[in-house]
Parts: sequence; structure tokens; C-alpha cells
Amino acid sequence: MSIVSRLNAEISKALAISDVREGMQANGNTPKPTTTEAFGDVIRRETARKGKVILDANKHVRQERTRGAILTVILGGIRDGLETIYHY
Repeated sequence: MSIVSRLNAEISKALAISDVREGMQANGNTPKPTTTEAFGDVIRRETARKGKVILDANKHVRQERTRGAILTVILGGIRDGLETIYHY
């Protein structure tokens, strides 16, 4: 038996215990025993969906950093120009 299969079997046993299920439900969770294959499908689907969101957010952060760096250079140039003119 593989590690994943063994973990799945043990988790399924735990979810069959009423105290465990009630505790999860009290915290707003819905216990759903499943097969390793079905869980793998959920993980792949969610990774694809949320991975795109993460990649898009990362692109946005990089763009903002680039814009910030350009603005810093521009403002630095203006400051240097003013220092030259007014001899700060």
C-alpha cells in the first residue's frame, strides 16, 4: 500500500468518528472522504485555477516595482536638476 493510499485510509477512518466530524463542522468545515484519484483531480484543478491568479498577481507586482523604479529615477533627476539650479 502506498503512503498516499495509507494516509487516505487513515483520514477516512478518522472522518468516520462522529466527534471528529462534529468538531470539523463546528469550525465550518464539511468532511468529505474521497478517493486518492478524486483528491488528486481537485488538487490539479485548484492548482491550475489559483496558479493563474498567483502568476497574474506576480506580474502586477513586478510591473508596479518597475513603475516605481522609473518614477524614482525621474524624481531623482528632477531633484538633481533643482540642486544644480538652486545650489542646495
